[in-house]
Amino acid sequence: MQVAGVPVRKDVYAAYEKYCMATESYTDEYGNNVEPRNEVIESSDFVYEYKPVSQADVDEFRKLIDSISGCTDEDSKVTEIVKEEVSGYFSGDKSIDDVCSVIQDRIGTYINENK
Repeated sequence: MQVAGVPVRKDVYAAYEKYCMATESYTDEYGNNVEPRNEVIESSDFVYEYKPVSQADVDEFRKLIDSISGCTDEDSKVTEIVKEEVSGYFSGDKSIDDVCSVIQDRIGTYINENK
């Protein structure tokens, strides 16, 4: 069972928790054979071991998820600033460093004025 991310539907998340904690093979409610997580991924920078997680880990993660009180949307003013300034780079009128500097200054000013 390969999982791309953490599910957001509660029923699917409960199945995901079961999968993450599995220490033995089992057949899920849909008839799929589920194997315990046991994989090592290595690169030149790190080694990551996928293995079953503990109930304490699941409880801690659920506590974190339950503490989320909402989400934020992108700030349309910030997006507007970026769109305005990058056009100078794409038209060849400004360097990337100049554009980034102006964007940083304008957004910094906007944030400071709207605290």
